[in-house]
Amino acid sequence: MDYVLPDYTLVKRGYVRTPDQPANKQQQVIRMNSERFSVPEVLFRPSDIGIEQIGLAEAINHVISLTDPAMQPHFTSNIILTGGNSLFPGFKQRVFDDVRSSTDIFFDVKVHLPSNPITYAWEGGSTLAASSQFQKVAVSREAYNEHGANVFLENKHEIL
Repeated sequence: MDYVLPDYTLVKRGYVRTPDQPANKQQQVIRMNSERFSVPEVLFRPSDIGIEQIGLAEAINHVISLTDPAMQPHFTSNIILTGGNSLFPGFKQRVFDDVRSSTDIFFDVKVHLPSNPITYAWEGGSTLAASSQFQKVAVSREAYNEHGANVFLENKHEIL
């Protein structure tokens, strides 16, 4: 697969060149081989490139393990993928498989991919900001500067 880089004069945005499209010697092209698979793999196994961090599925399981045990089944059944990386082919299934393999067998694991995962988080924040409940969960800059992240733990902000 060939990826044509943008030149910002004629080509404003890069694109994948299909095999039936003729090659243009003036275009910069990157041939994509195993990189298509190895780049997303780093999200799941950062140690492959020497980064000593947990992978995505481990991070999901770790965060869920920090919550109230009574809530953990609800979190494992409501994993939502957002951002452009979630559009990698097979990404949703890989997250499901990896989380499922290291989660309590009695928990239902469900991974959701919104129709537009790139803007989904922004849309959720926008909806919250426009709701009447926003003032109940909002933290002022002054309170955050004074207490730091603990302000969220101290006040136990909840939307009713």
